[in-house]
Amino acid sequence: MGYRAVGSRCALDFDELTSEAREHAHEMLVSLGFVKVDADPVDLARSRVGHSRFVKRVFPARAPHEVNCSSFMKWVFGRCGIWLPCLAVQQREMGQMVAPEEMAAGDLIFVTARFNLYQDDPRDGLGHVGIVTGQRTVIHAKGATSGVVEEKVERFLAPTRFRGLRRLVAPGHRVVTYEIPDSAFVETSDDIKWIVIMNLGRFQASLGK
Repeated sequence: MGYRAVGSRCALDFDELTSEAREHAHEMLVSLGFVKVDADPVDLARSRVGHSRFVKRVFPARAPHEVNCSSFMKWVFGRCGIWLPCLAVQQREMGQMVAPEEMAAGDLIFVTARFNLYQDDPRDGLGHVGIVTGQRTVIHAKGATSGVVEEKVERFLAPTRFRGLRRLVAPGHRVVTYEIPDSAFVETSDDIKWIVIMNLGRFQASLGK
């Protein structure tokens, strides 16, 4: 799938590496100064329930203290080293499409709102996004009165409102978030992949292989 770095963090999908590279990738990256970060998007979103203030047209840089629905998701996944664009309608273009019956924790869910945007079809307009949890709830920046809340997913699945699900982490894949050292230039997870490939021979030699 591939990920774009956010600040000094970038996620790496180990399943996109060759089996040979996969065996040594983490140990090698640590030796090069990369630091594994424990960052779960659902946990991050839940940590802001009752704490983040909703502001309709807020700059993403104000997150997590002031958010709207899409800047909240941008912050959540940014902490995981996964870049998202600013608008909900843009975020729906990311990752893989998911059917409602395949919904899983970490998926983005999109619905209509008072004001909707669309790519091509006005009947497919959307204006709101949240993150699905493993408890069939959705965490989202609801509005000025409520802020960030966690609610049952059913209200998002109403046919008149539901506008899709997208998955940013492929099911069953090992995706690790890394803090990038100053010595490395990383814009995307593909850059990390090539760092692994270019250092693999030297690293194996150091192990006596």
